[in-house]
Amino acid sequence: MYLRNSNLTQLFREANVSMNSLYERFCANQLSFNATKTKYIIMRAKHSHFDFTGLNIEINNTKLQRIGKQLKERLTKFLGILIDVHLTWKYYLRHVNSKLSRALFSIKRVKHIFNQLKA
Repeated sequence: MYLRNSNLTQLFREANVSMNSLYERFCANQLSFNATKTKYIIMRAKHSHFDFTGLNIEINNTKLQRIGKQLKERLTKFLGILIDVHLTWKYYLRHVNSKLSRALFSIKRVKHIFNQLKA
């Protein structure tokens, strides 16, 4: 779900209404909805700071966990891409670099075996 509003209080109000509507649809269609695993992220420019005191999104009286810079989780994974609150590529590129380094290390370790097979 994607919501947009310049007024933070109104944004949270809309998010709560939308999430509860979504939850009701899940229940009506006998689908499970795990609110404890559901998280949200407020995307914003690097230089902007907001006071989130008292602003929460809840589903069936369960508070959803917010992703953010000084919170328990700094980023989230969406369709295999790591996303932070500022939509930077920093964490995703670090993740891809780490995977490539491990793959190259593995190839380097078995390279001599392939050279022996060619001979």
